[in-house]
Amino acid sequence: MKTRYQTLFALVILGLINLTACQSEAAKKRIEQNNADSTKRVALRKEFIRKPTKVALAPQPYIKGKTAELSSLNGSEFNFKYIPVFPLAENTDDIKTIIQQDCRPIQKGVYRLKDDPSKTLPAMAMACQVTLIDRATATVYFIKNFESEPDQEASVSKTAEKVYKTPDNEIKAFLESLPRQ
Repeated sequence: MKTRYQTLFALVILGLINLTACQSEAAKKRIEQNNADSTKRVALRKEFIRKPTKVALAPQPYIKGKTAELSSLNGSEFNFKYIPVFPLAENTDDIKTIIQQDCRPIQKGVYRLKDDPSKTLPAMAMACQVTLIDRATATVYFIKNFESEPDQEASVSKTAEKVYKTPDNEIKAFLESLPRQ
């Protein structure tokens, strides 16, 4: 009886070891794939953040193929941004248009606090430049500037230093309206 339990116990232990080893292999493969994907994203980001020196502005904007969208705020490095209007490219070779959105805050007045009108905060807006780049030819083919207005009904806390309103809706509407090629 004792040997049966020992044998059963040994089989359970071997099964657990085998299961753990399989999970470890799957985990290793996932980690390796994630590292490879991360390396690929870093390389693509380096390619996509470069603003081409070649400029050939088209009379009308359009979107060619799938897109990669990047955004920058106040001169920071461009980072990937997901714009739900466009489908994500499963294969990076499908990316034909790079959309760079560079936004910087600008002051367009002041807000006065309701409880103490002598205190003011800068009324900030955003000036954004949207650049469309043809990836195949590394050419800027369209540039459009957007500028928001300060929010007239901004809620300002006593600890806030600046209030920003970005033209995200206008940019999204512009990009949605572009014809696809």
